[in-house]
Amino acid sequence: MRLAFPILLCLAFLGSSFDASAGADQDNPSLRQALAHEGIPQSLVDRGDLDFRISSGDAIDTKIGRIFSYYAVPPASNALGPSFYLFRKTQKSWIGGRFDWPLSDYSSQGIESCRGGSLSPSVGENFIFITGRVTPSAGCTRVFDLALQPITSLWGMHVRELDRTRLLLHHNQIHFSPEHALKVSIFDLRTREVRTIFPVAPELAPEFPTRVRYRRKIAELYRRCETELECREALVQDTQLNHSGVPNEDLFELQYNRELDALMMEVRVDDYSHRSFFPKDQWRTPHYWVFYNKLLGKTMARTVSASAFKREFGKLRTLESRGLRLPTQAMLDWVWRN
Repeated sequence: MRLAFPILLCLAFLGSSFDASAGADQDNPSLRQALAHEGIPQSLVDRGDLDFRISSGDAIDTKIGRIFSYYAVPPASNALGPSFYLFRKTQKSWIGGRFDWPLSDYSSQGIESCRGGSLSPSVGENFIFITGRVTPSAGCTRVFDLALQPITSLWGMHVRELDRTRLLLHHNQIHFSPEHALKVSIFDLRTREVRTIFPVAPELAPEFPTRVRYRRKIAELYRRCETELECREALVQDTQLNHSGVPNEDLFELQYNRELDALMMEVRVDDYSHRSFFPKDQWRTPHYWVFYNKLLGKTMARTVSASAFKREFGKLRTLESRGLRLPTQAMLDWVWRN
């Protein structure tokens, strides 16, 4: 599963280009027209919304049927309201209706800011996810069961289903911040508890050398800036914040083997916030794999370089094309031996 974050979202409707910006486009179809095109009964919507324009959503075909999710915006307004429409086409009929972004739920911090975030639907085996993206690096996820009953709302994006009771949550990152640290957790639907798995706890695995080297570079940078006025002024202008040495990281790949309850994810580190101070030969983006075993029980974690993994097992796309469930037992054995 590839998780690179696009700067612009391209959404399509009725086979043509569609505006996915925060405001509604006057040329967008009305909710009445959209329902007619999709064959969705008007009885599922509020009649007063029928002539509202649809905006900032998507209609997609999935393994569980077609999913339709859009805002309905009054003709005289460009503001996206707190409610959105979500429908699913089952084998028998369409189901769904209008839903709100809740003001309070688990991880309620920031949920209200997702009102108006561009909607992006996705599906798992047991759940439907509606992500409201407010920046390329932040948003909220509304979780529904397959009957479109609301389950919870999470302050974060790229939620992935591990099983019927556990979701993997990619926490939000501050866009264009000098500190763009990655955080990944497991959310338990039964207990509403969150367990952070990245950054890896020290008791599970030693800190990866890439992180150690990064902090050393940042520390050296600040030592120079204490004595060099030009460097200090440029640093303040560049970052606006004091830097604690947290790496700028992004999650690019994620693979989960349910039978082994094992997870592997690729993390890439970039020093883009301080490129004006580092030599160009240090602008490389190192990346590495973090492996987790027995997520349900006592979690074990190990970190290896991506290049070492590739030398041992080949390219990820080649492995995926073979239909392998990753990570395999052989990969786990190799990681723990090294």
